[in-house]
Amino acid sequence: MILLKSVVLLAVFCCGVISVPAYSEDWVAIRTSEPQKEEYYDADSIKRIARDIFFWSMVDFKFPVMGILSRKNYIELDCDRALYRVRKQILYEDSLGTGQAYESDMAKSEMLQGLTVPVISEVMTKFCIPDD
Repeated sequence: MILLKSVVLLAVFCCGVISVPAYSEDWVAIRTSEPQKEEYYDADSIKRIARDIFFWSMVDFKFPVMGILSRKNYIELDCDRALYRVRKQILYEDSLGTGQAYESDMAKSEMLQGLTVPVISEVMTKFCIPDD
């Protein structure tokens, strides 16, 4: 019985270790006209599903905004309609997505016009390839 329990625990541990996702980040800075913040998108996170693109963006504030110094958004981008929605948002107390995190699921948020948002416009320009 002890041997069986040990084997089960070892199997659970191995499966847990093996199933941990490998995730790297490659933050690309975006030029903005707002000197009080810097914006980035994670090139490693970009995923295309049909004509939609999903990716992480990050805003790093120069000064705290309600105690928050950075924010990461998981974005769904509709290339055909030039619309986007924030699917998930994580607020951080420290710069560059570090420190205490506060996460909110925003999957039901509405689609917004993306051309005036620098990070959305940049990703659209680079990754929304027109159909032939």
